[in-house]
Amino acid sequence: MRSTVAAWLVVGYALSGGCSGVVGEAPIPMVPPPPGNAYAFACGDTVLNDQLTTGGARVTSWMPCWNVEEERRQHAIDLELAAEDHAHEAAATADRVAQALVDREAAACARVPLAEREHSPFAHRREISDVKPQVVDGVVHGVVVRFAPVRGLTAAWMEQDIACHQAHVAVVGHVPAGLADDPTLMPDAEVHVVAKRGVVTVTVTERSPAEGERALALMQKHAPQTATR
Repeated sequence: MRSTVAAWLVVGYALSGGCSGVVGEAPIPMVPPPPGNAYAFACGDTVLNDQLTTGGARVTSWMPCWNVEEERRQHAIDLELAAEDHAHEAAATADRVAQALVDREAAACARVPLAEREHSPFAHRREISDVKPQVVDGVVHGVVVRFAPVRGLTAAWMEQDIACHQAHVAVVGHVPAGLADDPTLMPDAEVHVVAKRGVVTVTVTERSPAEGERALALMQKHAPQTATR
């Protein structure tokens, strides 16, 4: 009850002009309290503020009676400076993200020859022996590509080559025209690579049947053998 009464005393005191300051002959009006905070005053009575507590802690706050017009001008300046700071922070964050992507590409492509970075592994069409649909629960969700045995071609090398191209796409923000027929660069592509007896198999699975059909069509268009349903 004491706190409630004291709170109304503070409000009455403030509204009565008790916290107004004077510069020359002109009184300085009270700055309105922040929205949603009934116990925050521009320039409250410090004695009453000390008395208005809960659990030993003060429940009100106040500011000195600054010049209102000056406060308004400074508030506008503060907002402008805050916007500039936000823009600088956003630019710095973008730079850090870009650099991280570049570093990722450099790491992913470290062991991939420059000549191989210019095209996807699926550009080696003469080495592709088979293209079939990737079927999940009776529905096409992607494509299965098998490479005939090639000296030096392993599952690890294929994974590294694919990762290199994916990292490059992340840096440039789009799939270059020269890589447009690579299903591993499609959105949400889940890639799985295995090797058995020299045959490297790349399975690309998409979440939606529509994207799965598109992945299959990309490889059927260029593969020496088209898939059979």
